[in-house]
Amino acid sequence: LVRSPEVLLRRLMGLRAGEVVFMDELHALPQRLAEVLHEALDRNVLSLPIREAGSPAGLGQRTLRVRLPAFTLIGATTEPHLVPKALLSRLRLEKLEPWSGEELAEVLTRAAEE
Repeated sequence: LVRSPEVLLRRLMGLRAGEVVFMDELHALPQRLAEVLHEALDRNVLSLPIREAGSPAGLGQRTLRVRLPAFTLIGATTEPHLVPKALLSRLRLEKLEPWSGEELAEVLTRAAEE
């Protein structure tokens, strides 16, 4: 789980076009990081607030916008109702069901034959 804005920004800024980002526990993503991710998905942009040295908080601040390549986000969660609505609206939900015993047996049989 990414909890630090710096880690998320580094990962997103290091992306190449078409790469896939997987995030587990998407419902536990801090609100500020969900907002960053929302903007990255919606506009392929990161907005980085930059405060000029010596300026009081809120004054002398500007925003640097960094263009991102198009990427795909895959997020996993057991609590979709806890994912911020703005972020959730940018995603397509797919519910995965556990494999049956027969399906698992088929996978094991195929793997054993290789």
